[in-house]
Amino acid sequence: MGTAFNFDKFNVLYIFNACVENKSPLLIGSGKSEELGSPVDIPIIRYGHNDKPYIPGSSLKGVLRNLFESIARARGLETCLLDEEKMNEKKPCIVCQVFGNTGLASHIYVYDCTPVDSKVPIDTKTGIAIDRFLGVAKTGALFEEEFVSPGVKWKTEIRIFNIDLEKPKGEEEKIKAEIMKEIFKIWSSIGIYVGSRKTVGHGLLYLLKDETTVTRYTLENGVLKEERRSLKDWLGE
Repeated sequence: MGTAFNFDKFNVLYIFNACVENKSPLLIGSGKSEELGSPVDIPIIRYGHNDKPYIPGSSLKGVLRNLFESIARARGLETCLLDEEKMNEKKPCIVCQVFGNTGLASHIYVYDCTPVDSKVPIDTKTGIAIDRFLGVAKTGALFEEEFVSPGVKWKTEIRIFNIDLEKPKGEEEKIKAEIMKEIFKIWSSIGIYVGSRKTVGHGLLYLLKDETTVTRYTLENGVLKEERRSLKDWLGE
C-alpha cells in the first residue's frame, strides 16, 4: 500500500469527464498473437468481455506524468527521474507528490479510455522488422499489425484529489496547479502521443475542450458543494 501524502482530510476533488480523439492511427498492442492462423501478428488491446478496443488508463497516466516531469524540469525544479534512492528521501519530488511512486499514494486517478461509439473502425498494415545491427530490413520479417483509424472519440475520467487547481494554498500547491493546467492546455491545443509508432506520428491524442467538463467538489460546513463547467471555460478560453 502506498503512503498517503496530504490525504489526512478531504479538501478538494476535481473530476474531468473527458472526451478525446485520436487524430492519427492509434496502436496500443496486446502483444504478439498466439492464435494459429490469425491474419494479424500484433493485435490491438481489447477488453476481454466485449472485444472492444480501449486505451489503458495506466498508459495515459504515464504520458501525463512524463509531461508533468518535463514541464517541472523546464521550470528548474528537481525531479527524482524515478531514481529509487531519491524516491526514498524524506520528502519526495514534486512529480512523485502528485503522481505517486512505489511508496507514495497518487493524487491522480486516470481511468481507461473507452470508445464513444459502438462501432470502432479498425484497419491493418504491413510492417517489416529492421536488423538493429545492420540497419536493414530482415529477410522474411514481414508482419501485420492492427490500428484504430483516425477520428475515433473516446471517453475517460480523470480525478485529482487535494490539489486545488483554482485556489491553491501556498507556493508549492500553486506550482502543481500551474503545471497541471499547462498539461491540459497542451493536451487540448497540440495534443499528446500515446501507444506505439509515436516517432512516425501515430497515437496523436487531442483533448476536446467543448466536450470535456470539469467539476470541482469542496466541503463547506460539512456540505458538499459542486461547480461544473466546460474545459474551455475552465481554461479561460
